[in-house]
Amino acid sequence: MDTQQTPPQVVNGVPTGAAPAFDAKDVQENKFIAALSYIGILVLIPLFLARKSAFAQEHAKQGVILFIVWIVGSLVFWIPLLGWLLALVIAIGAIVAFVKCLMGEFWEIPVLGVWRKKIHLEKL
Repeated sequence: MDTQQTPPQVVNGVPTGAAPAFDAKDVQENKFIAALSYIGILVLIPLFLARKSAFAQEHAKQGVILFIVWIVGSLVFWIPLLGWLLALVIAIGAIVAFVKCLMGEFWEIPVLGVWRKKIHLEKL
């Protein structure tokens, strides 16, 4: 059996699949504003008011994806059972990410979090 592990793929100097590392001061100062990223349209607050905070910006990018999914999903959420289940799963993901953010942690929402890496806010 081969025991060698394949090194992680590196994109822009950061290993893919690795949680981003943040400065402790940045996290402490911006965790409350970053948590707004998971409350619908309030994602705009950290997106524009905490531009220098890497912690807030990573949460804001994930919040934008979540907000878009919520808007598109609202076309499906009215369908009994399937739509309700999808809405529940998305809401639970938002709540967990919100709580983790308030605890000063970054939690990548499964499936949706991957798209966060494709958003480059520094170009705005």
